[in-house]
Amino acid sequence: MSRTTTLLGIFGPVVVSAIPQRGNFIGMAQCSSRPGITRMTVEQCERDCGTGWHPYEKWEVVGAMGTWVIPLFVLVGNMHFSNSALDLFSLSSPPVPASGGSESDAARTAWSVFINYGFVASHLLGNPIDVIWSHLEKLEHMRQIREQRQEPGRPRDNAALAIICIILDDFEFDHGTRYTAETAAPRKLSEILVSHKDSLEHAARVKFLKKCRDAAFHLADTRTSSTRRAALAVIAYAVALFISLASAMAQNSAAVHTPHTLALRELYYWLISAIALSSATGAFPTEYTARAALKDVLPAISDSEFKLAPLKIWTGGSYCYRPHKLIKRRSIPLLGLSILAVGGAWAFSFTMSWITPTRGLGCRSFMELGFFGAWVLNFFVSYCIARIVHRKWPKAAFVATFVCWFNSCKCWAAFWTISGAAAHYVPVDLAAKEQALAPTYFALLACALGLQVLLSGGILKYYRRELWLIYGGPWEGRVPK
Repeated sequence: MSRTTTLLGIFGPVVVSAIPQRGNFIGMAQCSSRPGITRMTVEQCERDCGTGWHPYEKWEVVGAMGTWVIPLFVLVGNMHFSNSALDLFSLSSPPVPASGGSESDAARTAWSVFINYGFVASHLLGNPIDVIWSHLEKLEHMRQIREQRQEPGRPRDNAALAIICIILDDFEFDHGTRYTAETAAPRKLSEILVSHKDSLEHAARVKFLKKCRDAAFHLADTRTSSTRRAALAVIAYAVALFISLASAMAQNSAAVHTPHTLALRELYYWLISAIALSSATGAFPTEYTARAALKDVLPAISDSEFKLAPLKIWTGGSYCYRPHKLIKRRSIPLLGLSILAVGGAWAFSFTMSWITPTRGLGCRSFMELGFFGAWVLNFFVSYCIARIVHRKWPKAAFVATFVCWFNSCKCWAAFWTISGAAAHYVPVDLAAKEQALAPTYFALLACALGLQVLLSGGILKYYRRELWLIYGGPWEGRVPK
């Protein structure tokens, strides 16, 4: 449901411009600028300007898409995606060596790209609350591990064990998913590692810690971050946004629906927070990188429970998706921040549509409410599915959780704010009124962007020591600020 709503919000204007006009309405830009009219009721509008809705001009829509829509969603490319090789039309790894010719290999590659990028992007756009919460849960786990590994006088050993334990958490998806109420849950991988270290004699422990330091160095060195690239992309988007809007307003060339177009884009400003968290937490180049870095540590542990599989999307390969997290006292603030990021973007979007003449609850306001409601509903549905299905059928849970008509008299009159059509008036001289509201629009855009920047910046500052750790700060001699 939320995916359909998402696609409608992104491509809705194009669809509207392509569908034939319904009724004989001449369009609000022409209707509101008719000479000799100072006030117009909905009834007068439908009598003088026609009924039904009027499509926006084709190139006007293309210009709006190129200026306001596409640049925003290009930011999605700054997210970290998984890179898992999959068999054709399957969620399993391909046979090794892969059978088939070049056409078969190309089909497998295309299928893997579709799953790795398509499903992650779909989960991001359709369930942003869960995506942001998943990243926050991973950062909080890093903080807990770092605080647990604080033996005095051994900073590099502590850092090495912390880095490895942080990575081992990514492999916990498959570890213990088959146990039942009658079977005790197995120990966590990090517990097995630390117990093995504590059980060794001094000489053997020194050798084992040397292997851990080497493995941790490789893990930190191979983890990729795109923080600078993401920051530059957001700055470039914000600068282009304000310059384009200021230019259009100064030349009186902005379409009358521009404030509403911007409002619908503000709905997605939570992308800034999601991108900031994803780019900061980073990812590994392939599904085998983390396991390969641990190759010297694994043989040293004889415990048969300690087994690592390649990281797939549904088994820790992407921090966007962590279905084993629970709503409990510790996680409530993290969930609250996630809702704040998405809800804050919706609040500014709804406000911009509300104040645009005629003030009140119009068609676009209902759409914005629908978007936010769909995201909240999808979050709770996904959470329930993960709680019920993930332990026994992790792949099934992964698939299940991914699972302009406004150009009319009534829509422009905020028809649903109060009862009775006679109490509603269609805006006259709409372009001039929107021009007068330009400072308010700029302030709302700045506040919407500022909220996401402050929120993501505050989160990253709070977890700066954990980010310093996973990117090899102890080995480079850098001190966390």
